[in-house]
Amino acid sequence: MMNIDRDLAGRHYRDHRGKDFFGILLDYITSGPVVVMQVSGPGAIKKARDIMGPTDPRKAPSGTIRGDFGEDITVNVVHGSDSQESAVREIGLFFGSRDE
Repeated sequence: MMNIDRDLAGRHYRDHRGKDFFGILLDYITSGPVVVMQVSGPGAIKKARDIMGPTDPRKAPSGTIRGDFGEDITVNVVHGSDSQESAVREIGLFFGSRDE
């Protein structure tokens, strides 16, 4: 469990910098403690994303994290890497050097 500061949040969401919802993402992820974890194994990214459900909670089925607990597309309760490359970068940010 950790608190994410705005600098780390900005590096984490760097691909969304300049978009209308960037500030909302930063405000939300820095609003309180978060649980960070690294999951590994065959198909880990797909399996984790299946458990999370689609990014938009309105499209997420009941029984998924976002379907049961998400509020809207920017306040969707959970984040998960969408590719191996993203996972490596994000693991570095949260568990490594944070120099990214």
